[in-house]
Amino acid sequence: PVPPDRHDGPSRAGPGYRLDLHISAEHVLSEARRVDEAADALAAGDREAMGRLMDQSHVSLSRYGSTTDGLDRLVAAARAAGADGARVTGAGFGGWAIALAADQYADAVSQAMHDACGGPTFEAVASAGVLASIGSAER
Repeated sequence: PVPPDRHDGPSRAGPGYRLDLHISAEHVLSEARRVDEAADALAAGDREAMGRLMDQSHVSLSRYGSTTDGLDRLVAAARAAGADGARVTGAGFGGWAIALAADQYADAVSQAMHDACGGPTFEAVASAGVLASIGSAER
């Protein structure tokens, strides 16, 4: 499910926000590492590892200041409903969240995210072609 954030306030990086260079560098470097690890997790079909990486990414983005209270609620709702992982997606500072869940949790995760933000949500399902290419991906 990928619902829009109906957030109720500005991002943490609004007017008066001071960029912390240590947190910024830590986010950029750790996110680069997570991208490599995510490619490995996807190639291995390891949904749990991918979920952990999504969660770590969201925490890092939150420390960086590019999430909102609404997005944090969406991510928490998805995790509480059984998602393997969830995170803000796009440029941050408001917008969207994405969650990764096993088929048996997809409806509950989508409903929880809808309830957390007032909707709408939708489910994206990988096609067999995408799944086959992920399984044979070479880095």
